[in-house]
Amino acid sequence: MAKKYKKVLSDEGFTNALIKRFTSGDGGNSCDHIMRAIIRKNETEIAAHIKGCVSHYVDTYENCIECIGPTLHGGFRKWDVMDNPQYDIIMWHALNEAKQFWKDLEIVCAVHDGKLSSSALEG
Repeated sequence: MAKKYKKVLSDEGFTNALIKRFTSGDGGNSCDHIMRAIIRKNETEIAAHIKGCVSHYVDTYENCIECIGPTLHGGFRKWDVMDNPQYDIIMWHALNEAKQFWKDLEIVCAVHDGKLSSSALEG
C-alpha cells in the first residue's frame, strides 16, 4: 500500500503563497516577466487554476511538484483558464522557460510536502 503524505498548506494557502512569492519578485528571465504581467492582469482566473491543480493533487506523491507542475503547465494548453485563449497559450509557452517561476513553485511545493518550514515562503 502506498504511503499517504499530509498536505501542509491548504489549497488556498498554497495558491496565495505561490502567487505572492512569484508576483512580488522581479527576477528571472523574459518568460518570467511575461508570466508576471499576465498573472497580475488575470489573477482571479490563474488563482482558480492553481487551486484546482492543488486540490486534485494525489496524496500518494511524496513530492507534490511531480503532480502539480505538469497539471499546472498542461492546463494552459488543455483548458480555458482565462477568458482570452491567447493568454493561455502564451502562459503555456512561457512556462517552458520561466526559471524563476519553477524555483518558486519548488519552494512552495517543498513547504507543502513538509520538507521546508513555512519561513521559506518569506524569502
